[in-house]
Amino acid sequence: MVARKLAKNQLRPVDVKQSTRIHSGNISLRIDKYLLNGKIIEKEIVDHRPSVGMIPIDNDSYVYLVKQYRHATGKCLLEIPAGKIEKGETPARAAYRELAEEIGYVGKFSLLTTFYLAPGYDTELMYLFVCTDLIKVPRGRLDDDENISIKRMKIDTAIRKCLRGEIQDCKTLAGLLAYSADFRSCKK
Repeated sequence: MVARKLAKNQLRPVDVKQSTRIHSGNISLRIDKYLLNGKIIEKEIVDHRPSVGMIPIDNDSYVYLVKQYRHATGKCLLEIPAGKIEKGETPARAAYRELAEEIGYVGKFSLLTTFYLAPGYDTELMYLFVCTDLIKVPRGRLDDDENISIKRMKIDTAIRKCLRGEIQDCKTLAGLLAYSADFRSCKK
């Protein structure tokens, strides 16, 4: 058999040989074995529902963030409001629900982008929305593991906090910097 030469920058095909679920719950964990470059690779993969992240911006160019304790880090982190998309829910509907629950606002939702949060081991795809024309609504019931305080700050201050390492949450970094780049490109 003649080996086919791959074009420059072409990835080699991946052949999944086995996928074994070892835990099922709110998230699931599986072990995949696949063939790559003639070797069997074993990876632990977290199966996670898609999620939404929101950048709520008011008419005075303030962004609403949440500060909450994250047990995995042992710290309180400053984050954009976010949450899982429930079964049967659209991303837009989940964004509306999560924003009302976490900060007590709804508004006009525009999809900015989508991205994977940790693609090396996790399937979670996040839909990032910019929320404008904010309207105050009764704040919803928080999940049992949520202890949230709301922080309102100028968007430029939030961007500087990202660049100085004061915001350490990846979805917040990606979201605020994507918003900043998109906003600046629209002003040109």
